[in-house]
Amino acid sequence: GPPLGGCTSDAECFGDDVCDLTDETCGPDDGGGPVDSCTSDAECPAGLICDLTDETCGPPGGGTPDDSCTSDAECPAGLVCDLTDETCGPPGGGPGDGPDLTDCSVDSECDVEGACPPGSLDCVCFAPDGGDFFCVPACETDLDCPTPFVCAVEFGICGPDDDGAVDLGPPDDGGDDGGGDPSCTSDAECPGEAVCDLTDGSCGPAGGGPTEPVCETDADCEGEAVCDLTDGSCGPAGGDPVDTGIGDTGFGDTGGGFSVGSSCDDTPSDTSAVVGALSGEDWGGESVFFTSGAWWMSADLENVILVVSEDANTCDVLSSLSGGSYADAAFQVSLSGWTDYEPGLITMGGDDPSLRAGAYVVIDGSGVDFGMAGADSTFTVGYLEPGDVLEFSLNIDASDSDPSRGVEGAGTACYCPGLDGFSFPVFGE
Repeated sequence: GPPLGGCTSDAECFGDDVCDLTDETCGPDDGGGPVDSCTSDAECPAGLICDLTDETCGPPGGGTPDDSCTSDAECPAGLVCDLTDETCGPPGGGPGDGPDLTDCSVDSECDVEGACPPGSLDCVCFAPDGGDFFCVPACETDLDCPTPFVCAVEFGICGPDDDGAVDLGPPDDGGDDGGGDPSCTSDAECPGEAVCDLTDGSCGPAGGGPTEPVCETDADCEGEAVCDLTDGSCGPAGGDPVDTGIGDTGFGDTGGGFSVGSSCDDTPSDTSAVVGALSGEDWGGESVFFTSGAWWMSADLENVILVVSEDANTCDVLSSLSGGSYADAAFQVSLSGWTDYEPGLITMGGDDPSLRAGAYVVIDGSGVDFGMAGADSTFTVGYLEPGDVLEFSLNIDASDSDPSRGVEGAGTACYCPGLDGFSFPVFGE
């Protein structure tokens, strides 16, 4: 039969017997006291964990109740390290720990009354060190966190203030060392909007950008940008998107006097439902169906310019339009003296705002402005916000004597800061 003594490890025992290191004898595994020497759970048989106090394997809860530790990573899954006595224990269950934490599997389970620790504005569900999931305080700034915790803004959760280390474990006064990013194998194991970087098993912002904030005050940002303390990023005042693209013309489509959300650099327009016709040989003597529109508004919000052309992106051909070298059809609508811009009908002859329109026609090989001033002309604004898409309809008569000529229809225009100061060439100049 198998030897009954003289062993120092399971390898010296026959069959499924194990070595009981308390008396160095082989015997059946009865789930009892500690077995096998170890330095980590991975070295123990299935279902057993390593008791670091004597480096032996044993059943969970069967050895020392609070394993020795210096960080959460040294504790069994679901337990945290209480640095007051360097022992592992359940979150909220050891000396010096904060309030008990609620188990969860999805964020919605943290919406239940009482699930969040006292003083929390909101909670998210995540697993510290890949263990059990708990409801922990969510935040955008330190003010969102219960005392004495601070906000790890790049991950959106609260934790102890530990001089820069990012605490991603359960918020407990003495039982969390703020040991940096949590280990992960999928995005679901990361808090908030963070994603899992499988190259090093750490959580971080989507896109692989820097985890550290790029700014702490407005002085850290360039130009007129301000610091958003919720994520430590620079951006425009008010949080609106900034158009930083450069257009294809010398006008430089860079955003003008206010934030631009629908620049012609990256936003399409559509004026295919706008048609125009002029007398004689102007515009080839045929009806013209236009393609795109671009618009601009002054910083004081009192003046608007709209230009519509046959080009795929009107904002790209401003230089040729203003210089008279553009070969196709276009027209311009200008509004000035607008004290309170809003959607609605604007008529020719009004003064708030005043309406002016002109066609771009080619005479003797050069484009010039051909005024359209029919008294019954109208321009209707459907939607207008500075820097956004303009929705419009119009019926501009070339003249009172021939109201069948001019432009009419409806379309959209993207925002083009290059139109600041723009005009068609004047005939004879």
